[in-house]
Amino acid sequence: VFKVAQSLVNKRSIWLLDDNNKMVSKPVNVVREEGAFFYINEGLAEQDRLVITLPEYPQNGMEVKIIVEQSPLVADSSLLGDSSESDGSDVQSDSQE
Repeated sequence: VFKVAQSLVNKRSIWLLDDNNKMVSKPVNVVREEGAFFYINEGLAEQDRLVITLPEYPQNGMEVKIIVEQSPLVADSSLLGDSSESDGSDVQSDSQE
């Protein structure tokens, strides 16, 4: 089951990229709606690449340029640090006093 923003699903379909970076509309099965998200149990696979910024008139076979390469959807929380312990020394300012 995949949790996907409702804004990415249109008429029970979602836009994916194929191996040639061309857009493909794929039907999905929504099993649950919660807030701004849909839970999808059919139509998506772990290796699928979702199109998260659609052109005004998306079409099957439309070639797209990837601006940001793939990155994990789940951040490694150990890289975030604990902001509650910050003493402010890591904050930079461009203002001139």
